[in-house]
Amino acid sequence: GKGKKDIPSYTSDVKYNVVRVGDKLAEYLEKTYDVPVIHNGTIHGNYSKSLKTINSYLKSYPSIKIILDIHRDGLDADKPKLRLAKEVNGKKAAQVMFVVGTNGSGLKHPNWRQNLKLAVKLQQKLNEEAPGLARSIWISNNRYNQHMADGALIIEIGADGNTIEEALESTKYVAKAISEVIK
Repeated sequence: GKGKKDIPSYTSDVKYNVVRVGDKLAEYLEKTYDVPVIHNGTIHGNYSKSLKTINSYLKSYPSIKIILDIHRDGLDADKPKLRLAKEVNGKKAAQVMFVVGTNGSGLKHPNWRQNLKLAVKLQQKLNEEAPGLARSIWISNNRYNQHMADGALIIEIGADGNTIEEALESTKYVAKAISEVIK
């Protein structure tokens, strides 16, 4: 729908939405970098629902150190689509933004700076490999369930104006950055 008006910003078709982006990121992490991944492709719709999923996984797998919530950025429905792309190695790739939640809303999240440290390291690695692919880190007053681990982040891979191909292209760079930072 590039350049077209009245194209929805969202689809529930997992061949074309952020679940597929998460699938591809998990695939690169596991197959290319030997990083074990548990990928849950549920579209939760809100953070209270996803908190239940996170709690369940942390009970079953207490060794989990990093929790990544994969999103794509977007503007209000009445705004134009946001397309954030960079050319990397001859291909268009969706730009990436790390989102760090804090305790600014008054909800308990005393270790949010640990998540920020992770975001900074990932941003640096990503921009070393693909200069300009990582956008500025967004620090929010909301905690986004990131209080559940010292390695919890939202990763916005592209935006509602990017193609699925651009978002998928970015996953190989994000996976490499994650692998290098955690090892």
